[in-house]
Amino acid sequence: ILYGAYQLAGYHGLILWRAALFTLLLLLVAMSARHCCRDHPLSLLWPTLVAMILLDRSLTVRPQMASYCAIAGLLYVLETRKPLWAIPLIASLWVNMHGIEYPVLLLCVFAYQLEYFAKRWLQRGPPDNIWLVAGLLGLLMVFLTPLRFEIVELPFLPMPA
Repeated sequence: ILYGAYQLAGYHGLILWRAALFTLLLLLVAMSARHCCRDHPLSLLWPTLVAMILLDRSLTVRPQMASYCAIAGLLYVLETRKPLWAIPLIASLWVNMHGIEYPVLLLCVFAYQLEYFAKRWLQRGPPDNIWLVAGLLGLLMVFLTPLRFEIVELPFLPMPA
């Protein structure tokens, strides 16, 4: 995607891509804050803080911005439980834009799945199969990259000198 933006519009394309990702990140944080804080006046404080913290880091074109957006989007979907079909989509985009971050994806999905099934087990209710399938598909997206299974060891290898 970064290369396509560069081929299409040169460095200006990269700047537009970076600005779009930063805007998306702030929008996702604002949506999460609104969901969490139920329209509390201070709910806009969270996107403002995120902007202040990440602004300096987002001035360069790096794949981390895609990861920040993916984390915010994934957590929003996991927290609100809608739309569940977005979990595999976000996971696929995330690992194909910044695959080395896949352990964060796994931790997020595992944590929410564990919480969900612990609550279901304690309440003795039947599990929601759609929730299970969406989470499992999200986890399997890790392997739908050009690296396939080679991606598994990537985050744990030492940086080249």
